[in-house]
Amino acid sequence: MFIGNGVKQFVQDRVTNHLSRIYKDEKGITGLETAIVLIAFVVVASVFAFTVLTTGLLGTSKAKHSVETGLSVAGSTLTKKGSTVLTAGTSVETIHFKLASAAGSEAIDLDPGRTLVTYADDNNRVNAKYVTEFPENPADEVYWKYAWPLDGTQGPVVDPGEVAEFTLNVANLDNPLGANSRMKIEVIPAEGAVVPVFTTTPLEMKSVMVLP
Repeated sequence: MFIGNGVKQFVQDRVTNHLSRIYKDEKGITGLETAIVLIAFVVVASVFAFTVLTTGLLGTSKAKHSVETGLSVAGSTLTKKGSTVLTAGTSVETIHFKLASAAGSEAIDLDPGRTLVTYADDNNRVNAKYVTEFPENPADEVYWKYAWPLDGTQGPVVDPGEVAEFTLNVANLDNPLGANSRMKIEVIPAEGAVVPVFTTTPLEMKSVMVLP
């Protein structure tokens, strides 16, 4: 009987110790914590990857737009053709020059309502006013008009192979354009590149002056 009780007590102690070790074992908790950390890393990595991909796609879209815009501007370019001709009395009165579409470029719209022509020299800076004919009693300082000198062509669009002849009337400038003076004209279409026209008046005024 005593032996049986001893065996029973021994078994109970072993079972109790085993259950106690199981109860105190934190391997399961450690594994759960590891799983939570791993999931957190996966979530953060997913968010970061999404951000990188979105930024990359946005950057690609911006780059594409910039390239397309650059190509559009390059494909819509006017270039100066021939000489710049000035007429003058005591000072310059009119300025004539021709523009044509650059080789391989597209048609360029020069609608007067969407085209800006500016004039500047050492003493003046003016936005020219478009007219079909120069007024006899001008109120503005600078006027501009244009014509299509080639037979069978007409504006306001400059198609490939066409030429537009611009004329500016600067006779009413507050500071008249005299001899040995720099001047710059810019033709700014609604789409396409700005076309600058530079020249310097001669040392001596003549009624007609042909400049590069």
